[in-house]
Amino acid sequence: MKTKIISILFLLLLIAITGKAQEQVQAQEQVKVEEQPQGVQKLFKVLSVKFTSGWYNPKMDYWNNTYLPAVGVTETFVGNISIGGDVTFALPYNLRARVGISYWSDKVKGNESSTINSLHIDFTRFRLGAVYAPKVASFSGFQPYIGIDGQFFLIQNKLDDGSKTTEQQGQDYSFAPVIGIDRSFGNFIVAAEFMYNLGGYTQELKDGISTVKQKISIAGPEVTISLGYSF
Repeated sequence: MKTKIISILFLLLLIAITGKAQEQVQAQEQVKVEEQPQGVQKLFKVLSVKFTSGWYNPKMDYWNNTYLPAVGVTETFVGNISIGGDVTFALPYNLRARVGISYWSDKVKGNESSTINSLHIDFTRFRLGAVYAPKVASFSGFQPYIGIDGQFFLIQNKLDDGSKTTEQQGQDYSFAPVIGIDRSFGNFIVAAEFMYNLGGYTQELKDGISTVKQKISIAGPEVTISLGYSF
């Protein structure tokens, strides 16, 4: 719950700062418009603010292949909805930069023969990305683009063994190649995107009196649809 609140507050703060920055940029441009030489390209401006929803299916190999079968759980992590938002900035040479946040969670449940009731895992991902959107590739108002996102993600596990719930938290880094396409309708923007998340994190598990570290892959496809405001 705490992680979700932090995510929402971060996203609202990001949008508020972006809106204020855009207002200041527009005010400065209005004052200096007569002073700018023709042909001078703007170096930096806010391009859009978008909310995203999609489907992310991380591999979760250790959980699915080793841990869950060992405790008698027949369900596996098979992917779930991701939600979030991002702010995109236009740069020279058809480049874009973007910063955003997303949230994903999934849960598996035990059965009568398993030794746990449930395992719930969620990721909160803070993203910083670079995108190339060549104008020569645009068609009928649509703009294709490619890029890469670097991600810092927070992990939270909740394990219910029937008698108590154990929580663990951690963090790690990953990255994801991106391909997408967007289109503006006035100040309204729609985008569709595919990315393949790469990387993993180390999970510490207690084995009796000792602690065992397991590498868990979060590699997997993610498809998102975005709606937002284009400046």
